[in-house]
Amino acid sequence: MNYIKLLLLVFLVLRTHPTLFTSELDSQLDNERLALHFRLGLLNNFYKANFSHFQNAIDCGIFESGKGLGLTIGSGVEFSLAQKSHLGFSIGYSDRSGMLTLNSGFRAYDTTLKEVVNVKTENSIDTKIHYFDIQTEYYQIIAKNFINGPLRALILGRVSFPMSSNFDQKEKILSPENAIFNINGFRTRNRSVAEGKIETMNKPHIGFAIGLENMLSIGNKNYLTQRLSFDYGLTNITSDADWKTYALRIEVGLRFSFLKQPIDEVLPPVEIDEIIEDKIIAKDEIIQEESSIPMIQPTPLLSISEKAKDLEILTGNELLATPPIINAVFFDRNSSEIPEFYELEKGLESYYEQDPVYIHKFVLPRIVEIVRKNPNSRIILEGTTSGSEYEPQGLLLSRKRAEAVEKALVNFGIQKSKITIEPKIFPRVPSNQEFEKGVIENQRTDIVVINAPLQEYMNIQKYAELNGKIDFLADYMNIPKNQPVYFKSIFFKDSLILEYPKIIPIKVKERLKDDKAIYPYFASLHSDTLSAIYKNSIDLSKLPRRQVELSYDRFEAVLTFDYDRSELSNDNKGLLKQLAEFLPEGFTIVLFGSADALGSEQRNIQLERERADAAEKYIRSITPKKFRFERITEYF
Repeated sequence: MNYIKLLLLVFLVLRTHPTLFTSELDSQLDNERLALHFRLGLLNNFYKANFSHFQNAIDCGIFESGKGLGLTIGSGVEFSLAQKSHLGFSIGYSDRSGMLTLNSGFRAYDTTLKEVVNVKTENSIDTKIHYFDIQTEYYQIIAKNFINGPLRALILGRVSFPMSSNFDQKEKILSPENAIFNINGFRTRNRSVAEGKIETMNKPHIGFAIGLENMLSIGNKNYLTQRLSFDYGLTNITSDADWKTYALRIEVGLRFSFLKQPIDEVLPPVEIDEIIEDKIIAKDEIIQEESSIPMIQPTPLLSISEKAKDLEILTGNELLATPPIINAVFFDRNSSEIPEFYELEKGLESYYEQDPVYIHKFVLPRIVEIVRKNPNSRIILEGTTSGSEYEPQGLLLSRKRAEAVEKALVNFGIQKSKITIEPKIFPRVPSNQEFEKGVIENQRTDIVVINAPLQEYMNIQKYAELNGKIDFLADYMNIPKNQPVYFKSIFFKDSLILEYPKIIPIKVKERLKDDKAIYPYFASLHSDTLSAIYKNSIDLSKLPRRQVELSYDRFEAVLTFDYDRSELSNDNKGLLKQLAEFLPEGFTIVLFGSADALGSEQRNIQLERERADAAEKYIRSITPKKFRFERITEYF
């Protein structure tokens, strides 16, 4: 049933994402006059029985158990008894329907075998039982801030009056396969035994429940509740059968508080900009800024200090690989202007340790560097389009795109005599134009470099890294609990929300420049109305140094393939040869097979596997070293 799936989904989301809400003031519940509580839930019903029939039900054996699912709805009012306890009264609806089953049988004459055989059957009673509930509830807070709100234990007594009660008793043949019921000439393996209204329902039905309820504050004195309880019926469902019911109840609800006296409203948030350099103060000093907004008494305070630090400098060599070069310039629809994304004036100092998308903007100066290192090289510019449907100018547009790239390369100092232009309607290996991204990818100029490798893939370079841990002590007092306190440091991007004063261990892993002797750092603490900033610096010359022979921590080599292909290019083979030379024997090579989203899921999964297979097979074929291989595949 759809409402059951929805209820379970809501319950799971609330349990796994508690940070969607913020805590209310602890004093809210202490100051509460009454609360209105509305709930929606699911009953997983179980029957415990020992009867053969009731009322019009037919005796087919002893029914012992049954089960079913039902909806429960309730609303009520709660009153504060003491600081941590509440008394509640509620009314509601509960569906305690279910099905009892038992296996039975009878002997019958088999006309095929011409003998008496045992016929096995299943007898079932499908009940539809709905109650109007009146409940008295007692709540005791056992944790004031369990998951952004109080955790309460509950016990309730229930008196239920049946609203409707019906049953449908059926019998089904299980075996043998040729056995049937002959009902007035109608042949069937399923028959209705009895049905109707259950007239002997106990009025009232009495029960109780125990459980736990967590309350997530959603602000403005309101809570979103989640309850898990065990419900047991003390009396039989009917007066003429030994038949009891119990249930596992899962509920979510909304609880609205009404206070004895208003709690001071919190002033609206004050927008705090990022830490400004001129606010950073000298070593070991703390700034505490008060806004122009009047302070809540007693005076709130924030402070932050350094508790301890354990740092060292790691030096040595690391193995790096350049990201793959995408030797093409991509154009806007029906345009031959090189997009502003591409760099047309300068190149990069190093192509290592960079994001591949960012590096692609420097594809033209990078091609220029390759050609200058290889005097015998030459360039073929293949201008292409996405076809007449999207770009009707055809070869004319292709030529203009190639000429735009030619002009840019000449401006970088490449001799025009080294460049050949070949316009085409589609690329030699076109992308799939059933997808919009495939159409865009075909609007390009491919840069084919002859007699030169496209890149030098690997390099061993020296590095220095500040490594270790710094502990900060974040302390504050008299800050209203509905005002979050944030901690931020130069060592990580996002802010942390603090639930209480604490020591915050920060893992430090920062690359150092050769000429850097002092490393400054800071941390900050702020609420809606106050901020505290701490600044210090590290004298790198006084830190211990540890030599690393060769680090592979940041090594990642990327192979590029033509669309829908898994064959290794010469450049790919060159990369894998360098890889096999640099890595020590016994090293684990993790192969990430991947594909783009321009194709069916089944084909992409196959393509991922083929590309990883090709890389592993080639590595094994070119070196006597023994490596371990692991596979991870994904397509985008």
